[in-house]
Amino acid sequence: MPVVLLVHCDGANGSTTFTDVSPSAHTVTATGVTVSTTTPKFGTGSANISASAGNRLNVSGPADFNLGAGQFTIEAQGWFSSAPGGVQAVASQFGGSSNLGWFFGFTTGSTAFGLTYSTTGTNTAAVSGVFSPTLNTWYHLAVDRDASNVVRVYVDGAVIASATVAATIFASTQICEIGNDNNNTRGFPGLLDEIRINVGTAYYAGAFTPPTGPFGGGGVTATTWDPAHKNAAIGLTNGNLTATSSAGSGSANAAVYATTAISATVKQYFEVTLTGTMGQYFSIGVMNGSASLSANLAGTNGAALINKFNTTTSSLYRNGVQISPGPPNITTGQVIRVAIDFTGNKIWWAINNIAYPGAGGPWMGSGGGSTEDPATNTGGLPLNVTAPLFPAMSSAWTGDVALLNAGATAFAYAAPSGFVGIDSAAASGAAVRVMVLA
Repeated sequence: MPVVLLVHCDGANGSTTFTDVSPSAHTVTATGVTVSTTTPKFGTGSANISASAGNRLNVSGPADFNLGAGQFTIEAQGWFSSAPGGVQAVASQFGGSSNLGWFFGFTTGSTAFGLTYSTTGTNTAAVSGVFSPTLNTWYHLAVDRDASNVVRVYVDGAVIASATVAATIFASTQICEIGNDNNNTRGFPGLLDEIRINVGTAYYAGAFTPPTGPFGGGGVTATTWDPAHKNAAIGLTNGNLTATSSAGSGSANAAVYATTAISATVKQYFEVTLTGTMGQYFSIGVMNGSASLSANLAGTNGAALINKFNTTTSSLYRNGVQISPGPPNITTGQVIRVAIDFTGNKIWWAINNIAYPGAGGPWMGSGGGSTEDPATNTGGLPLNVTAPLFPAMSSAWTGDVALLNAGATAFAYAAPSGFVGIDSAAASGAAVRVMVLA
């Protein structure tokens, strides 16, 4: 599942409007909570919970926050205006003595911080560690459960507690609350910012470097083009999101990879907006991390949508083999959309939402005449390229420009159902495997 809650807490000082910008777009209702613009972690504001123990943000759609038996991540930036004392929540679906789900926060002041959960709705268990925060200091606070059922509690990326929890967490019908629980007496003692919940993915699964900026429109700290893995003829600007080629005019190829590998377990999606000259041999797709930075994605170790490669129309290439028929020619101003299902060994492309001849829809992959659709696993081109694979651009034409969006802002077109952006804060490339054409 994608991110089910993302609240930036930005706005005018004193505002009571808090917006869930995740794909779920839950209604967030403030009770006693206002935007504070005094010391936000990121952006223009944070949520001031600390004025009263009853302050809270109520979030609609309780079923979306049932953690179940799978992976999850709950996290926020926290600033402590006063020392923790007693039970105080970062986020929860919890309260009373029954219908209990989960509670992330302090359970006994500064002696126990972590996750309390129920498997029956009435019993409780906890994974917690000691955390004594310094006042007036921001901390990244997180808990996740990975594919091996290990729950880890983090403060600034360091693991302070862990345990194996191979159990189904009770599906509570209580609302999710930010900065409190359903007792409404356990308000967080300070400010919260960048609140994110993902049900289905453990972003960290071990010690990590905390995010250095706000999460993007799709709920991710999105990958960028990588200045450490580019040809000298590729220049990077705009926070390494825009790549510009000075490779010449068909004389030599220049390539750049993204910073984060495609996940081996999560279906992923990214977009590249074209703003340059769009000469011959321009390529967008994926490339093996060991491929030459002077290579073209059309060669071995890559899968790409190629602009005017030896023809007057664009072509699809996979590991040095051209796929026919090709799509319409790529032109300046278009958005190239790429969807990858690594587990299913497939990749799809689209040019905006324009249908290409014989495809019956915007997505292309196999080059055949049937409708292609990543959401239903229809069509698609087998990758047949060894891992790790990275989003990549290659060019042999001066003035080619590619703007990468892996979820840093809202996508120009909706990602296929079940596909998410590429999060540089997650260990998405940690477990990669060789893709073999069946």
